[in-house]
Order: sequence, then C-alpha cells, then structure tokens
Amino acid sequence: MKKSSPEISKMIHRIDFTKVVNEPNGEEYKIFMQGVDYLLEYFPPEERVPPEVFLEAAEQRVSGKIGKNPYNKYHFAVAVDENGKIVGACSSLYFADLDAMFGGYIRVSPEKQGKGIATALYNDRIEFGKECAGKAGR
Repeated sequence: MKKSSPEISKMIHRIDFTKVVNEPNGEEYKIFMQGVDYLLEYFPPEERVPPEVFLEAAEQRVSGKIGKNPYNKYHFAVAVDENGKIVGACSSLYFADLDAMFGGYIRVSPEKQGKGIATALYNDRIEFGKECAGKAGR
C-alpha cells in the first residue's frame, strides 16, 4: 500500500454514521452531506443519484441492515483542507459474504490532484475494509 504524507493523511475524515443518523442537525451530518454534494456535483444532473440514497445507506449502516449480512458496512470519507473546504471524498461498501470491498465514488478537486489525497482516501478505504474483515472473522 502506498503511503501518504502525514499532513495529507491528517486531512482525511471518516464519517461517523451514528452521529449522522442520530444528530441530523449536527456537524457530522453537515460534513457528510457536504461530501455527498461534492461527489454528486461531478456528474451531469441526469446521472446523479438523489442524496437520500447516501442517507439511506448511512441509516442502514447504523441499523446493521445492509443486505442480509450484519457485517456488511458502508464507508464514506472526506478530505478537508486547512480552510475547512472539502477537496476530496470517497464512498465504499464492504460485503462480508464476498470478503470484498466495492469502491464506489472517489473524487479529488483538480487543484489538489497529484498531492496524495486520493491515495490517502484509498488507504482509509483499505483500512476500513481490513477492520470490517476482522470483525467478520475473515
């Protein structure tokens, strides 16, 4: 796994879905929805999924009901720059039955590309998958 610099790694924030679901006016919810908007704005309007799809995945993650296996997990992380602006985001799903991670979306702002942000997001995704696999006994 390629390493990210410590300063880039510090930019990565993995979303806490319990806070997103239980505190819909809280900071974590706001960061999550900004990340969702950030990902979706890349696509033409006719290709965008509704933001509610991401919220539903968050609710399913908290309730443990992503598919039939309770070890299936949803992952979402953002990269936040020194000014508090989201400059990268990714979403993923871990499927325990397959012991596989589905890497959904990933995006990094053009002006921040080539600095290791995508690598840091991928590293967080991989670590998340390893954590999920361990909990699933894989």
